[in-house]
Amino acid sequence: MNNRIKIVYLIRSLKRCGPVNVLFHIVENLNRSIFDPIIVTFKPEGLDSIICDFQDIDIKVYSERSMIDGIKKIRMILNDDPQKLIIHSHGILPDMVNVLFKRKNVVNISTIHNNPFEDYPMTFGKCKGNLLARLHCFLFRKLIDISCSESVSMDLKERTNLTPLSIRNGVSFNNAITINGGLKGEKINIVYVGSVSKLKNVDFLIRSVLQIVNYKVTLKVVGDGPEFKALKEKYRKYPNIVFTGFKKNTVPFFQKADIVASASRSEGLPMAALEALSFGKPLLLSDIRSHKEIIHQGSFGELFKNNDTDNFVNSFGNVIKLVNKEKKIYREAKIIFSDEVMSKKYQELYVKAVKGNLK
Repeated sequence: MNNRIKIVYLIRSLKRCGPVNVLFHIVENLNRSIFDPIIVTFKPEGLDSIICDFQDIDIKVYSERSMIDGIKKIRMILNDDPQKLIIHSHGILPDMVNVLFKRKNVVNISTIHNNPFEDYPMTFGKCKGNLLARLHCFLFRKLIDISCSESVSMDLKERTNLTPLSIRNGVSFNNAITINGGLKGEKINIVYVGSVSKLKNVDFLIRSVLQIVNYKVTLKVVGDGPEFKALKEKYRKYPNIVFTGFKKNTVPFFQKADIVASASRSEGLPMAALEALSFGKPLLLSDIRSHKEIIHQGSFGELFKNNDTDNFVNSFGNVIKLVNKEKKIYREAKIIFSDEVMSKKYQELYVKAVKGNLK
């Protein structure tokens, strides 16, 4: 008889993005003698999927073609195993499916990856976004909620009176630390990794970098998104602004960065910033709550007032003092933001939840 705790993870697809990376780091570090993980997705995988990464670590993935097919697969899994198990969902559609399977032998958990009242209106428009945010919070009330940061927990408590637990996102710290010898010839390589969208405020980031005059600065924008083509055309005459498009492997960009920057308007706990720390790179981040949560944990970088170019330039002048401090940044950040720390906290939560000891 298999006495391991079965966990059915629900996520829309395994397209490379923050929530998928979080899921990967959770399952990669699971104690397989205690837990039996399965993943169910709800749409065909595309070229930007990392499903092979999950399969390479021996995770069973059911890649279904639709929400209906996914529901059928989950029902089949539950019928085959009457023991108590966990369904852990990531995202609004998977949370909707999770709520359908509230049963005595099922523990229903959701990870909250963003502040829906900030994220959804900027992504989907004000009217649709607010409706989706309210719907998602309705679903949260029916699940055991785990936010990806203390910031998101505080935001939701202030806005909705929800009181989710928090487990900070984590990333692998198994990267080789590279010392680039920054400031040599006063050349600085700034890197942004993420979606090129209104939410991420990439246009402001580019305009601000162009105002730096005391250093030869190159900004590499690594990613794709709704504003990619327009911004690439807008700044095509600036040789120090480089648009790479989507890159499955972002490691070389982090390794060659002197500073990793983001002007995002809203985040849960940004994986790109944590990945930068895993390479020992200092951060230059907008002063939103989740960015403050990262910066205030150690000497990891500087904040700037969002949409204030002068303040950005001043903060840049401060953060360059951390260039070539890779080993110190890496060492301090690993204690707080490693995937092993995150996964261990989830595993402790799973055991408590199955035993009914979760407060």
